[in-house]
Amino acid sequence: MRKQLNGAQIDAFTQCAYIATVGDKVAAAAATAAKTVAWAAVGVKARYNERDNVSYLVLINNELHYVFFDDGQVRDHFVFDHQTLIDAHTAKISNSEKVTRMGSVIGLKPKKMHLDINGTGLDIIYYGVVQRMPHGIISPGAGMFDTQAKFQLMGRLFLDRFYEKYPNLQSQD
Repeated sequence: MRKQLNGAQIDAFTQCAYIATVGDKVAAAAATAAKTVAWAAVGVKARYNERDNVSYLVLINNELHYVFFDDGQVRDHFVFDHQTLIDAHTAKISNSEKVTRMGSVIGLKPKKMHLDINGTGLDIIYYGVVQRMPHGIISPGAGMFDTQAKFQLMGRLFLDRFYEKYPNLQSQD
């Protein structure tokens, strides 16, 4: 991740849900349904492999970087400036988001912020914990619990530092 951020000093980072528009979700669902129907028509049961995706929010000075990894490779990198974050506000997580976007982080207390980017609203769901690295879930082995503990501390550190700079985004729950 440091390479993607040009060696900048990272203040803190945490895991977040990938950013997807409603159009992206509808298109993906339609494509999957069409493939399933097409394969069923010729007598083949469709099987799908889930891609290894993970995304993070990285706090660097007064900027917030969103970095999305797809199978270990950076696919998206967005930077939100200080003024955008000052103007942002907390938002409530909808029931449909709880169902469609929370399966991999059950038990965590997600947060949601709403940003205005050039007149277009953008919601980001994030957590005060890091469970996964870009190359996948931490595999069992020597040092696994120590590594997981450090990642969870990093997520909590992110919340403290982020809310210190942007108290407007601290939810009241």
